[in-house]
Amino acid sequence: MLNGAAPTLMFHPGQYENDRDIPVENMFPLVFPYGRGGFGSTAFPRRNKLSVEALIEHYLTLSLPQFHRPDFILVMYGMLMRRKSFTSGVIKCKTNLRGEALGCQFSKLTPDEVALAANRRNLNLRNVGIAGRFLSSVTTSCRPLGHSNENAEHARKQYLALCDTIGLPTLFVSVAPDDSMSFRIKVFVKSGEKVALPSLDCSDEECLLDMNFRAKARLDFPGICSLEFQSVMQLLWKHVIGWDKNEQKGTNGIFGVPIAVCEADEEQGRKTLHSHWLIWIKHFNSIRSGCYHKDKRERDKFREMLEKYVKKVMCATYGKDYEITHMCRNGDIKTDSFKDSKKEEGKKEDDNNSIKEEKEVKKSLRAVKEVEQLVRDARHKDHSFNVQGKKFIV
Repeated sequence: MLNGAAPTLMFHPGQYENDRDIPVENMFPLVFPYGRGGFGSTAFPRRNKLSVEALIEHYLTLSLPQFHRPDFILVMYGMLMRRKSFTSGVIKCKTNLRGEALGCQFSKLTPDEVALAANRRNLNLRNVGIAGRFLSSVTTSCRPLGHSNENAEHARKQYLALCDTIGLPTLFVSVAPDDSMSFRIKVFVKSGEKVALPSLDCSDEECLLDMNFRAKARLDFPGICSLEFQSVMQLLWKHVIGWDKNEQKGTNGIFGVPIAVCEADEEQGRKTLHSHWLIWIKHFNSIRSGCYHKDKRERDKFREMLEKYVKKVMCATYGKDYEITHMCRNGDIKTDSFKDSKKEEGKKEDDNNSIKEEKEVKKSLRAVKEVEQLVRDARHKDHSFNVQGKKFIV
């Protein structure tokens, strides 16, 4: 609070209910409809005991949608973070100083002593006494919490240590999956139901209904969106970045062979997760340093290598042309090409007004497709020369 940052929450005894007195299956009867499956369930005793942390992790990875509602996740997250903070700081708080328990000495601190210790810490001065040990204990307890300032400070030190050891990162990459466009989230939300793929020729009403359903599901079941986000991140680690977490070794990814990778996940303003990556590519720092070689020929050679790498990893390519073919409700077969849209053939049996309206709609859609294609071309390494800064206004 003295730094103007988010305050550190400290738990203290009070008029609270203990999770041992009220089982979690009684707190959430809709999540556990049969009254079993909580932490203290003794109906089916286990031969191998499980910790509360392991059970919470199991709950939050189940595919049943009731385990991914905001209220249940909030309670489980609070229980998990409280246990992590206690297990990390309880050893330090139980130590003795001059024959008296450290916790008893903490209770005698005055606000002025804590404020003085906090000011000394902000000035990077050495903290001595009970107030200094108190602030160190609070930092120790808050570090395991992923959302705390102490954890963010610890992560920044790790990233700076990597930069000091390896050098500046090669790439900064951001990944922002769109939860409302994920069909897998829709399948998990409708657990136990048959879910069909959306039709390519659905009406506007059907499209809006499906969009509204996905938008509501994204807010009602944030846990499912988090699981889907983690699945996407696993694919990125293995197939896009090319990093083996088990071996802690890089393989050939789309950017090259990584020698170190950092990932930081955060929530966007639109209530969806996205990640930022720092990637160190093998031999890149040598090429970057070679651009400042004393010999001009060496400089030109390294700069050519750097330019070639930038064009390779920072420009989009289409690959082979592909076409999408689908049958409309009236029996016509339409084929949309990625490069060129073919004109629809065949006679229409509708009246003149319907034909006129249809032509206007097609004209608007064609204009939108031209703009979309223009944006794609502007990002392409070859077609960008044909765009020449053109702008379309629709």
